[in-house]
Amino acid sequence: VSAIRDHLLRFVCKQGESRIVDDCLVKIQSIHHDLVMNHNDAILTTDKIWLSTPPGLINLGATCYLNSQLQCLAQNLGFAHGIFSWKRRTDGAEVNSRMDRVLETMQSILARMRYGPCSIVCTNEFSAALSLENNEMQDPNEFARLLFDRMRETLRSSCIDGGDLGDLLPSIFGGSFLYITTCSECFQQTRKSEEFMEVTLPIADDVGLQQNSSVDIQRCVDFYLDPEHLVRDNQYFCSNCNKKCDAKRELFFKKLPPVLNVQLARYVFDRETLAKRKVKTKVLLPNELRVPFIVSDSQYGKKQNASFANSGVEADYVLCA
Repeated sequence: VSAIRDHLLRFVCKQGESRIVDDCLVKIQSIHHDLVMNHNDAILTTDKIWLSTPPGLINLGATCYLNSQLQCLAQNLGFAHGIFSWKRRTDGAEVNSRMDRVLETMQSILARMRYGPCSIVCTNEFSAALSLENNEMQDPNEFARLLFDRMRETLRSSCIDGGDLGDLLPSIFGGSFLYITTCSECFQQTRKSEEFMEVTLPIADDVGLQQNSSVDIQRCVDFYLDPEHLVRDNQYFCSNCNKKCDAKRELFFKKLPPVLNVQLARYVFDRETLAKRKVKTKVLLPNELRVPFIVSDSQYGKKQNASFANSGVEADYVLCA
């Protein structure tokens, strides 16, 4: 209790507001009393506050990438309820039995994480259904993308009682980008739209490779949306000029989803070693993330200086890690 009280006094309440702090402590204790599983009334008579937290997941060797995905997905009610409503097809139609097994074990794990009595959950069955090597580390971004793609295919082909789950993932995580490439000589623009279900943010490199360096994830978003200049060996072939020219490529969020699935590009290709290298820069997470977007792809017309900076349209996301 003393630690929580000190935190409230330092960061939440003003000095001299001890009564408000006491009220907060009572509310915190009351809320978590109803959430803590396998408790008894004796916990209310101590000087400790028992907090209800999501159950932990056992690391089977090097499966932290798997556990982090499951922890995030389990806290997404729309996703969890959708997976719970899925049923294996029994009409003899051609199905992917392996992915059926993956979804069945995912249902079991999500149910135990959300409603089970255990504080620790084992993911061994889910890992086995995915045929994962538990002692082999995988790229979290590639794993999440592949899992979502296979799940979407299976949900589309499944016969669901009471509705179609084929659009479950896009309805929660689906958005779209707009790429605008402008030739630096004739200023002709080409536009291309692309759908996404996750955004892989490069870690902003303006902090360099200094030891113990850190960067805010908001800076990573801004860095991701900075215009890319296509020059030298990376020139753009302009159909109007009929040759390779310097160009500027801009990336815009055209459609934003209810839940923005953000992944950090922790692994980058090192040209010196010709191998992947892990970026160990600490990424700070604020409470909210501002994501600018355009209302329509005709919003900028042929403007040469079009950018998010003058769009004035942003969406605010509450960060959950």
